[in-house]
Order: sequence, then C-alpha cells, then structure tokens
Amino acid sequence: MNQSKLLRYGTVVLIIIFAIEIVAFLFTNNPYSGEFPSPSPTITPVPETFEGFNITDALVTGIGRELLILCNTTGDPGPKVRALEGVLSVSYDPQNTRLGVGISENASIDEVVSLTKDALKEFCTPRIYKRGFINAGNYLNVSASDGSGVFRVISGSSLACLQQSTFAQCYAFVQPETQQNDTKVFNIFVRTVGGAVTFVTAEEPRMEAPIQFKATQTKGIVLGFLEESTASAKVAWKDRALISETKIRAALNGSVNITEFQYEPQNEIEISNLTENDSAYGKLGELSFVRSVFPANGQVLVQVLDNFTDDDALTREFAALGITDGRYVIPDSDLELSFEYSEQAENAVRKAVSPIALEVRRKVLVELLNESDVELQLGGRLPQNTFELFALNSTLNSTLDLTLNAIVQDGEIGYITAAEADIAAAG
Repeated sequence: MNQSKLLRYGTVVLIIIFAIEIVAFLFTNNPYSGEFPSPSPTITPVPETFEGFNITDALVTGIGRELLILCNTTGDPGPKVRALEGVLSVSYDPQNTRLGVGISENASIDEVVSLTKDALKEFCTPRIYKRGFINAGNYLNVSASDGSGVFRVISGSSLACLQQSTFAQCYAFVQPETQQNDTKVFNIFVRTVGGAVTFVTAEEPRMEAPIQFKATQTKGIVLGFLEESTASAKVAWKDRALISETKIRAALNGSVNITEFQYEPQNEIEISNLTENDSAYGKLGELSFVRSVFPANGQVLVQVLDNFTDDDALTREFAALGITDGRYVIPDSDLELSFEYSEQAENAVRKAVSPIALEVRRKVLVELLNESDVELQLGGRLPQNTFELFALNSTLNSTLDLTLNAIVQDGEIGYITAAEADIAAAG
C-alpha cells in the first residue's frame, strides 16, 4: 500500500529574522509590571528625536527571571500560565497580545519555558523570550530606522542599562535556549531625544534552522477501529488484464461503498544499456506485441499492447535481439482501493478481485506507549500522542510496531505521521 511520504526538499538557507516585535515595545512601560498603556503615537515630528537600529554581537552577562511571550490569540491565556508551577506573576496585554511572566526564585527558568509553551498550545504558537542582560561593547554606530541614511554614535555608557534592570525603558530579550556567557547576534533599537538616550531594547533574532527529516521506531496500543479500510495488491504482469474498476464495481453491484479506487495496468518496460544507434532498437518496433519504442533518460522504454500478457513470449523475443533479462524488469501493477469496513464488505471485495490476492488493512486509532522516548529521539515535543493509521490483522488493545516520520525545525516538530512498521518499510 502506498503511504503518504514526507516531501524531500533541500536544506533551508539560514535567515536572520529581524526584530519586528521591537516596534511593539515602543512607548511602553515595564512589560512585567502588570500595566500596559496603549502606544502613544507622535503626532508632530520632533526634530531632535532619532530612532535607529544596529545589528551587533553581544555577550550575555546574565539571565533574568522574567519571560516575554508573544501570543496572537483572542482568548486570555493568563490564567493558564498563572497556574503553572514556578510562575510567580503574569501580566497580559490583550491589545498587543503579549504576556509578561515572573518566575519564582527556586524554579528552573528553562522548565517554566517548556511548561509555558505546552500550556499555550490551545491559544497560539508562542514566541517566548527570556529577560537577558548583555554587554554590547563600547559604542554602537546606529542607522536611522526610517532609511534616511543618517547615523548616530551611541556610547557604551548610554547602553549600560542593558546590563542591569534599573532603567524601566531598557530591555534585552534572548531566545529560550540562550544561556549566560553566550555570545549572540542582537538587533538593538535606540531612541534619543535631544541627544539623550530615552529608550533602548535589544532582541536576539531567531535563526531559522534547517529543516530535518527524522524517523524513529516505537510501539503503540490500538484504542479502537474507524470505519475506513484499504485493500491493496501487487498484480502480476500476466494477470493485469483480469481486473478493472468497471469489472470490480459490477461484481459488487453497489453492495460495498468504495470511496477510492486506484489501478493503472503497467504496459511499459524500461531497458537499460540500449541506445537509438543499437540494431536492437529498430527491431524492437517490429515485434508484433510492441506499440511504441522511444528513448528516455539514457534508456529505452518499450510500450506493449494492453492485451499482451505473455511474459514468456516477451522474454524469448527480447533474448533473440540480444537483450538479456538482467537489463529489464517486467513490472507488476499496483491495485489499491478504500471502502467502508464490515466483515461482509471485506469478503465481497475479495471475491470481486479474485483470483488476485488482497491485503486488507483497517484504519485504527493508536496511542504511543513511550511518548517521552519518542520526543527524545526526534528532538522535539510531540504535537500529539495518538495517530490514525491503517493496520494489518490488528485487534483491540493489541500492540503495533510503528514508524514515525517527522519534520523537525529548530526543536519543533511541525509535521508527523505514523505507519505500521512493516508498511513503512515497504513504502
């Protein structure tokens, strides 16, 4: 049976995400104070006001016990986060959809980050920052954010607030995995009025990690059966004309609800090490059972008549032209159909495709038995621990060997599928 497969696209180029969130922090008070006044736009431009960015390396000198969380939701996630172990306080700003979270002294910051991310699943895919303290150097050459090309030199003493928490309008935000003494790239925003620094904020941008395709083996328990089932078969070359969708539906006479039908009888044979200049190439077209011959990707495709199924005659005629059986494969055809399951329906479908032998798989709901081990092997938190899949000869509460295939990026499992292990190997 053909299973859905993960698309194999290439490694994603590393991209720096610039600090879009920084704008949301302008004109606000401490995001952890519990009060979030609305932004106060400047109606009349003030000549002596300057706003600009700099992108620079900075040393993380410390990690504070606060989190800033961006969560695009219409609900109020505050109570959910407030109930987490280790959370001391929560401030929610519904206008800018962000939360300030204070962490108690005896709690692990990294553990609170993990618990918070899990708690917010029902509301959003959160972007979480830790409060950081950084040393950005002795001075910054800041470029005007309006694109005018104007620069200002900001001294390190004016940025000292990034290293301490005494200045309410000055913050540094780091990614959840960043630790003290790490050197990271930061986007730094500076606002000055009359030459005096009035607002500073620094953000460590997210580095988009390459997409990884990961797979692991595990076990699951069958919780129940769903209505769907599939039947599949490899139909030999010589038998490919015995069945068709029309014949099968006529034999069933509406007694079974077939929801999907796929069958494409194969009538092409690929021959290797043969070119248009070889004498056998022209002679292939003269064979009575051959419809067409044409080159394809350095090889030759021979298309035979739909009703020709004598594989012995084909092998004999090819050998007479000097084409040995090691240079081609007589292909099977794949039959696959889906139907609403019942024991009577399975028996009827088997009879309708006779003498072709079918493998029938029922759709089941399975629950992983070793969720924590799977997360460790895949390198991310599972978005779910139950899966729907097609299984062969399963029973209620039986244990299945499973293959999980996942797309993982930056420690997040963005997509995951499960299949019975022998099916995954065959696919």
